[in-house]
Order: sequence, then structure tokens, then C-alpha cells
Amino acid sequence: MNGNKNIWIVDGLVIRRDLFGEFLYGGNHQRYLWIPKDEIWIDNAISAEEFKYTLIHEINERDLMANRGMNYSEAHDSSSAVERRIRMLDLQDARIHEVKVGKVQPIDCDGLKKLWFCLIQFI
Repeated sequence: MNGNKNIWIVDGLVIRRDLFGEFLYGGNHQRYLWIPKDEIWIDNAISAEEFKYTLIHEINERDLMANRGMNYSEAHDSSSAVERRIRMLDLQDARIHEVKVGKVQPIDCDGLKKLWFCLIQFI
């Protein structure tokens, strides 16, 4: 539960097959009237890394349409911009962290020897 919204991880394949063929990533009642009013659905096919961004997008999109009278296209574009800003902040945080940590040599699971990698060029 997030505020007054229930967040559901749903089987996107079943939804696309049986309900709406163009369901991707997530949805909310303001966009898809067949989703219950206080629910946000997130497709179980997205990666764990994408979950946060999809959820933020859906919450923002729903609130813009429900509370600010935006149409879907406006709310979607605004939510995509918010999502991009958060992705850029996360990327910046990751780069700062990498500088602090420094380069780390990959080692085997016992920590005994360095692993050497060979790059293969595919033609």
C-alpha cells in the first residue's frame, strides 16, 4: 500500500493476452479504467532495476490526471520527464560512488586469484 494506492505486481502476459494487448510496464485507473480506482499495476516482466522508475512514473501520472486535470498524453510526458531526472540523479550517485570506491579487481569466489577476461569480437 502506498498512501491510498495498492501496488500490484501483475502477470503482464495474461493481461496482454486476455484483457488489453498494449499493456506495458504498468498502469493505473486514470489510464486504464478496468484497473480498480486505487490500484497501480506493475508488469511482473520488468526487471527489479526498472521497478522503482515504473512505480514513480505510474504514481505521478495517475496523480496528474486525477488531481490536476491533465490528459494522458500530458501526464505521460511529464511523468517520463520526472522518471528521466531520477534516472540521471541515480546515475550521478553511482558515478560518485564508483570514484569513492575505486577500481576493484574481480576475483574468484574464494578471493584467491584474479579472474582474467577475454574479449571476443563477434562479426
